[in-house]
Amino acid sequence: MALTRALGNPGAIRLAVAILLPAFAVTGILAVSPAAAHTTRYNPLAEYADWNVVSFGDTNIHAESEGPVASGGDLTFAGTNVGFKSSSAIALLTGGRVDYAGSAGSLQVNSSGSIKIGDLTGADALDTDQNNAKVNTEVVRAGAGYGSTPAVTSNHRQPATTVAAPGLFAATFSQAAADASSAAVAAAATGTCNAGEIIQPEISAGRASVSLHAGANYWNLTTDELSGLSQITFTGATTPSTQNPLIINVAGSGPVTISLNLAGARDPRGILFNLPDATSITQGGDSIDGSILAPKADYTKTSANLQGTAIVASADLGGSEEHYFPFGGFITDCVTATTPTPIPTQTPGTPVPTPGTPVPTPGTPVPTPTTPATVPTASPTTGTPSAATSKKPERSIDGAAPASAELAHTGSDVAVWIVLGTALLVAGGIITVVARGRRGKTRS
Repeated sequence: MALTRALGNPGAIRLAVAILLPAFAVTGILAVSPAAAHTTRYNPLAEYADWNVVSFGDTNIHAESEGPVASGGDLTFAGTNVGFKSSSAIALLTGGRVDYAGSAGSLQVNSSGSIKIGDLTGADALDTDQNNAKVNTEVVRAGAGYGSTPAVTSNHRQPATTVAAPGLFAATFSQAAADASSAAVAAAATGTCNAGEIIQPEISAGRASVSLHAGANYWNLTTDELSGLSQITFTGATTPSTQNPLIINVAGSGPVTISLNLAGARDPRGILFNLPDATSITQGGDSIDGSILAPKADYTKTSANLQGTAIVASADLGGSEEHYFPFGGFITDCVTATTPTPIPTQTPGTPVPTPGTPVPTPGTPVPTPTTPATVPTASPTTGTPSAATSKKPERSIDGAAPASAELAHTGSDVAVWIVLGTALLVAGGIITVVARGRRGKTRS
């Protein structure tokens, strides 16, 4: 009767709710969030956006490169140009030496970007001529003098003392990081989280008809299948672009021959060829629109143009030109967020159970709290990539390491029960006091 009278008092109800509502909200009883799928869109080639070619080994340049070139090993050349469509600080970077014995003519650097050479052994960097006049910078064979060939020449005067840059290539680029980026692209292209984005174009007699949908499009091939293609025709209203990129993910260790004709509308900045395990790529035939991410492959271009960025193990750049169309699209990484185990909903006014102990019969005293059992950390749904496998190694998901998250989750269980139990006891006491007060007034 006392409880019934108390519940009939609007003031008591409002006061009890004011206490219980925050407690329920804190403990998650009123709303428990289910596991949510988090997606992260990013450009896997973002760090290479300023470069036309990044080669982790030796590089031979005998075809014009509109954008900057970076070579981790030694550099050879034959009368051509680089870097005239770049606004980056460096237009030509080599981690090794300039191989003058294997070079001919001049390698002209045609932008405001600088020349950086890791090892100047056997070379002289000059910004004055034989008459001590100030001139545009040249890097020539040691003792050969200004104006000699072979030479790396700049279209502006760069202080000769700034040409030497030992260790700069290694500080700027990492083949391990490129391998990880390529693996991340492959994971996105084959992961179940992106199953709805995978396309399967029809291929007949080496000709593929490709129709895209809005968003990222993943096309999975083998090295043999790519080598067997002679033409790709883009059809439909949606064509490759930075908003609707086409990622051609190629499985296998090679060798690969790319000899393609491309037809239909496309933006080279929206196409990426990803070959994470290929060891050899030879490009012939017609020009290729799109960037190549193949950090384990020796890349040889024998004809036509590459209209994109090449990230490769070594490069022999012949044929026509390398045009500066850096990849501007994206891939999508997916993970399933782990949600703490939901707390059972309790009816207000009933004793609060301690985790790991039986629920007491209504009306009996609440047992003394004991140490709660550890609540198991929820596991991702079978088949869904975890943060450790679907994310790039250098990236974290939600900013927390798994071990820390588990510890935080275990500690929060204890806090939740304390808050909820205290709130229920206080609310019950208020209801009892109000009920007694109303009963006293009735008697009087």
